[in-house]
Amino acid sequence: MKKEQINLIIGYTVLILLIVLYQWYIMKKRANLPPEQAKGTVQVEKEIKQPVKTKTAEIPVSTIEKTDTTGAELEEFTFETQLLKVTFQNIGAEIKEVYLKPYNVYLRPKKGPLFSSSLVVKGERILLSRIPFKKEISGNSVIFTAKVDTLEIKRVYTFTDSGYTIQVENFPRSEYYLSVFIFDTDEKIPDKARYAGGVYSLAGKVYTVKTKSMEKTDRRVIPGVVDWAGYKTKYFLASVIPPDYAGEVSVEKVEGYPAVSVRTDKPIKLFIGPLEYKTLAGVKKGLENAIYFGWSLIRPIAKLIYFVLTYIHRFINNYGVVIIIFTIIMAIVLSPLSILSFRSMKGMKEIQPKIQEIQKKYKKDPQRMNAEIMELYRKHGVNPFSGCLPLFIQMPVFFALFAVLNSTIELKGAPFIFWIKDLSLKDPYFVLPILMGITMFLQQRFFSPQQPGAEQKSMTFIMPIVLTFIFSSLPSGLVLYWFVYNLLSIIQQIIIKKQAEGG
Repeated sequence: MKKEQINLIIGYTVLILLIVLYQWYIMKKRANLPPEQAKGTVQVEKEIKQPVKTKTAEIPVSTIEKTDTTGAELEEFTFETQLLKVTFQNIGAEIKEVYLKPYNVYLRPKKGPLFSSSLVVKGERILLSRIPFKKEISGNSVIFTAKVDTLEIKRVYTFTDSGYTIQVENFPRSEYYLSVFIFDTDEKIPDKARYAGGVYSLAGKVYTVKTKSMEKTDRRVIPGVVDWAGYKTKYFLASVIPPDYAGEVSVEKVEGYPAVSVRTDKPIKLFIGPLEYKTLAGVKKGLENAIYFGWSLIRPIAKLIYFVLTYIHRFINNYGVVIIIFTIIMAIVLSPLSILSFRSMKGMKEIQPKIQEIQKKYKKDPQRMNAEIMELYRKHGVNPFSGCLPLFIQMPVFFALFAVLNSTIELKGAPFIFWIKDLSLKDPYFVLPILMGITMFLQQRFFSPQQPGAEQKSMTFIMPIVLTFIFSSLPSGLVLYWFVYNLLSIIQQIIIKKQAEGG
């Protein structure tokens, strides 16, 4: 088998391995409780069986059992803004569920409420989930009040007219916990459970906790500088945002229900909304980092691609057309490398007879044969690896685009044409993967250096089939990008070939 054939096989093998490994990496990365951190971050404590040695650790927990709730009926009511419809309940003054109007989706807890809180009074953590509150609505505020023995409790939820944040204040002004419980949405998303989990930010670094881990954990305290903490699904986030330099995160069970809690003594904000970059960045506190843009090396490229796609979308409403325009831009940017690759492949084809002569002449001396072939490459200015160069350069873009399509709500449900109703999902009829495979076959059949033998023929057929199979499970927007790029490469190769023949 010739060197250029081997290089091409290596290139496509690496591509296949990278695609498979990247998907495996995402499944693993999405939800690991952070291990021991480096300097500048925080070390996560093991599950607490003994009190943690911090000034806030030793707090007995109790529910006010003596409070007579037998005569109090559970009442639910809703408060609406332009974007939210929040369902409250009077028992515990809790948020039961939230409806996001622009997305026609409910954030409903699997067990318990969506948000609840408990007070720290005289060193004791008091759960409020059995206390009946009286409600009052004043402007953009929902006010709950209750009296237990001599303790007067007041909680105020203040809304903005057009936003996804809610300000929460508790009186008396003592320390308190605000908890976010595991929730789900009624969306039909493949494997959506693997994207969900607890999430929090410490000193600007984001960590996630698997839902199953939350369900098994009684209480785990994560002290440090808390930026925010909450729970998210693939496209939505419910988060507690404490003031600067205030707060302590704990993954715990509150009355048997898994939750992520933040402890503070300051007024706090809730964010209940989409994982949309512009919206999250507007809240500040680094909330936009909750969007998963791939591993650290890919993330800057993914963000750049995201900004380019959303900018083009301001002028063109169809994200499929936007991806095609983005592909054309990438083809133009990478055209110098592509031209270099095509010319090198043409040069390789021209010197094949000389390579065969060298191989025949020095077949008993492999070391001398390789040296002579390398000298031939140098003399004619060709590089056997240059044919794979555009493919390797494309890899960071490929995986970054995969992260964007797989994680951003802007591309959720984005249609393209006819049968493709959602560019973030696979092509239901496999039309694009098949077209992509055909373009790959044409590239190898007509534009690769022609070599005799069964290896070349099998290579021409097997690789497109294998990659078509792999691409059939990837987002259709990603397959559209690869198909269009292949098509543009074929056109470019035809033009270069005609120019060479005309010269």
